Amino acid sequence: MAITFGMSAQEFWDEDPDLMWAYQKSYIDQKKIEKETMNFNSWLQGMYIYDGFSKVIYNSFGRKEGMSAKDYPNQPYDLNKTKEDIEREQILENEARIKARSKEIAEMIKRQNK
Repeated sequence: MAITFGMSAQEFWDEDPDLMWAYQKSYIDQKKIEKETMNFNSWLQGMYIYDGFSKVIYNSFGRKEGMSAKDYPNQPYDLNKTKEDIEREQILENEARIKARSKEIAEMIKRQNK
């Protein structure tokens, strides 16, 4: 059992008996971290798959005339972004879309007035 936890035979026989409990706790903590990492990686893979399928479905069935196709991200997700960073980026994207649409509307009005 002690070997499973990473404890050498010499430590098991010659050192403090409580050392085995420290090795056991360390082993259990390490396994917990490995499971959490595996769970996160599986979740992240699911995000990539979901994003890919949603882009394909949108481009195949949901696109209307004049709307641009949605592209799969050309780089990995930035896992270091905070919620505030993401919200700020969304606000900037929305502002850019609003400005572009306003420009289109102004051009349509200008054409109609001619």
